Amino acid sequence: MVLLPKGRIENPDIEKFERSVHDRISNGEVNIIIDFEEVEAIDPAGIRSLLSIAARILIKQGKLVLCGLGNNLGTLFRVAAIDQVVPIADSYQEAVANFREPRR
Repeated sequence: MVLLPKGRIENPDIEKFERSVHDRISNGEVNIIIDFEEVEAIDPAGIRSLLSIAARILIKQGKLVLCGLGNNLGTLFRVAAIDQVVPIADSYQEAVANFREPRR
């Protein structure tokens, strides 16, 4: 499954985003790509939400891969060490290829 959020991932809308993803995970969608190509910004609540999503996917033995981060979000995610928890791909194609690799 591929998610394509748009705009800003921040309070107060983050709860709706997180609930939507958790519902999909509960329904068996445990291999997810989140493409940030059209995301302008993310706040700390958004980052916590991504980590919550990643933890839930890990529990279900699935895989989450992020892509489309661009320079600003990519730098933020690497400084926050998100890339140590969730694979970050440079492109959508690389994200898809990441599913062929063993889980880490």
